Amino acid sequence: MNILLTTLLGILLATASLAEGAQLAPQPPPSESEEDVAPELTELKALKARFSNARSQTDLPGMELLRADVHSLSGRYAYLLDAQLLEAQICASLGDMDAADTLYLGVLTAEPTRIRDGWEWAAIHAEKNPERTIQILRHLLELLPERRGYALALYEYLEKHDPARVDTDFERLLQEETASIIVLALIDMVGSQNTDRSVAFAQRLHERHPDDIEVAFMLARRLRYANRYPDALNVLATLDDSLRLRPDIGLLLADCLYMDQQIRPSIAQLIALQDRDDPDYPAFNRDRDVRLSFRPKMIQAWIDEQAIRESQNDAGNPIVRLIIDGKPVTLELHAINAPVTVANFLALAGDGFYDGTLFHNVQVGFISQGGVPPTETFPSYANPGYSIKDESDRPDARLHFKGSLAMARLTKDKLVGSQFYITHVPTHNLHGSDPVFGHVIEGMDVIHSMRGNEHVDSIDIIKPGDVDMHFDVIDSAGVTMPYIVWKSRQRIDAED
Repeated sequence: MNILLTTLLGILLATASLAEGAQLAPQPPPSESEEDVAPELTELKALKARFSNARSQTDLPGMELLRADVHSLSGRYAYLLDAQLLEAQICASLGDMDAADTLYLGVLTAEPTRIRDGWEWAAIHAEKNPERTIQILRHLLELLPERRGYALALYEYLEKHDPARVDTDFERLLQEETASIIVLALIDMVGSQNTDRSVAFAQRLHERHPDDIEVAFMLARRLRYANRYPDALNVLATLDDSLRLRPDIGLLLADCLYMDQQIRPSIAQLIALQDRDDPDYPAFNRDRDVRLSFRPKMIQAWIDEQAIRESQNDAGNPIVRLIIDGKPVTLELHAINAPVTVANFLALAGDGFYDGTLFHNVQVGFISQGGVPPTETFPSYANPGYSIKDESDRPDARLHFKGSLAMARLTKDKLVGSQFYITHVPTHNLHGSDPVFGHVIEGMDVIHSMRGNEHVDSIDIIKPGDVDMHFDVIDSAGVTMPYIVWKSRQRIDAED
């Protein structure tokens, strides 16, 4: 079964005639006791076990016999929707899709809130009959327009296979008098595939419904997931004070402040939410308290970091310019706090090692990682042929904030060599894990706009700074030697 749609949602719009002819399943008599229904449930459980075994063994004759037995159970207990659902699954396994459709349609017309079963129905057609899948999802959406489940499935499927139809639906939904749950779900699902496209949709919806609170919340949320924190804060600022204390909106506000490195205001917002604890939002309350368990520590950490940066203004730190697909990002390197890491990075940059390499791991709202050797493809834990000392455990090691530059300690062997990353936001969870050796001083907007597969054009050394370029490396055999010696050996090996 298509994995995409198994995780999607969907129900089929069987056909107009099927829909018109479908009858609601009879309901069980309200007077029946648990003891009265127990035998059929026991029988159903045994039939499900037989189905699981027949399917795993690809036992088609056994499946046919099972179908008859399940059909008999459904006939005797017409209210038992799970029996009808099991028969539908058996029919799908046997390839009798028309019968499966009729059964699924009956179950889901009776109980459209069985969303997982609706997704399953859509999934059985995903590979051979995509249009039927779309029909099913649209039909189920008509049955349950006040819930997001079927809309999310429909637009996930369309966005991956036919985005033009998403555009068409969005234009139609945009003209409605009010912003429906369906259009909000459409934008959210588009965001899971294309962050910037979802922002564009959300902006247009906000222009159409400027006073709709949920639309404003949606736009702020989409901007947050696009790394556009100041823009999200501007949208949230238009809401009344009381709305900014609604737990879901208030938590988004706190997160955007934090990610914009407004750490103290973020904590103040979380405390205000705690003072107005709302029992109707238990999940958001828990998330708020989790954030309050660690974020306050970042207030002093950021004060300390700012003091260090101020004290090192004239300390001879190197300045480099990273050109990413033609866009410049200027970084200051922390030569005092990570001297070996800085020297290694400058050596690699000066040799042109990084030129043309790919940012293979871009996680919006987290990091942009690159530096895989030019001869390697990701996934690769390769370094430039050697590793260097890991300086993440130095007493004066710097911490991770927005725009921090760090070397990656690779998962396979925890060695530091050439792969680096730049953080999009403060990342307290990375403190002490990797050596931080610089930070962005210009061009953070370029980092925030990265979506993956960008390339390093070049790394230009603007100011070499006061750096001891005589550092040791550890070769692939575990032998420690000066970098200059390792480099000479590589040159000799290449000539041979």
